[in-house]
Amino acid sequence: RVSLPCTRVLEKGTEIDLAATVEEGGVISFVAWSGGLYGTDNNVRLILTEDLSIDAIFIRRQLESVSGGSKASADNEIGGWHADNLFDDDLSSGYSSGILKADENGVLQTPVNILIDFGKNTQFDSFALYPRTDTLTKDGKTPNFPVAFRIDISEDGKEFVSVREYVVGGNPMGAVQYFTIPEQNTRYVRICV
Repeated sequence: RVSLPCTRVLEKGTEIDLAATVEEGGVISFVAWSGGLYGTDNNVRLILTEDLSIDAIFIRRQLESVSGGSKASADNEIGGWHADNLFDDDLSSGYSSGILKADENGVLQTPVNILIDFGKNTQFDSFALYPRTDTLTKDGKTPNFPVAFRIDISEDGKEFVSVREYVVGGNPMGAVQYFTIPEQNTRYVRICV
């Protein structure tokens, strides 16, 4: 048993058990593994075959949806995949940009900005990105999922302050990706991909 964060050096072929545990009845809940391991089971057994960096993601229970009254817009949309779909509480719809070109590291040559207006100041400290599950790429992966993005906030929708940058540890393969952020109370959020 170790406390996180931790670093362990183990040999290839070593079998390990990972357990994400929380205080029973507490306000923190385990959500998923990310990085070199994707899944939502809090107990996992794996055999090491390569170097891995694994994150356990926890959130406060009773997350509230902020969809009521929220609006989104983007500077690049395609077909029926408009940014306002991000807040329609329908997981079968969503947002997707038009065809974008990325460099060899997956970084977009022309960034995409998604602006979210909560309609009023809203307090939050986490968010989730739901990958498309209606189709796969030719190599069987989740299409159009950002590999790197930044979260900016603003009180007036004009002057933004960067809060955190993220680099996603690989294709999510359809799994919901959960992210934490220092607690914020703001009206506007900009996601810069």
